[in-house]
Amino acid sequence: MLVDQSRYPTEELKAAVNDIPAVNIHSRNTGKGQVADVTVTVSASLSTLESHQISDKVGSELADIFDIQYVVVNIEPDLGQ
Repeated sequence: MLVDQSRYPTEELKAAVNDIPAVNIHSRNTGKGQVADVTVTVSASLSTLESHQISDKVGSELADIFDIQYVVVNIEPDLGQ
C-alpha cells in the first residue's frame, strides 16, 4: 500500500466545503492518519480576521466530516480582483 495515498477523493473533500470558493485540496495518508493540505484563495480586500475565520471553518469541516487528523489551510489573496 502506498503510504501517501488518500482515503478520500479530492472532489468529495471539495464538495464538503463547496460554500467556500477557490479551494484546492490535497490529502494523503501518513501511516498514522489522514492529512489534508488546503489552499483557499480569498479576496485581497478581506481582513486578516475574516480570512482566519474562513480558514478555521474549512479546517474544522474537513476534520469533522472526514476524520482527518491534521488539516493545514493556507490562505492566498486573489490579486486578480
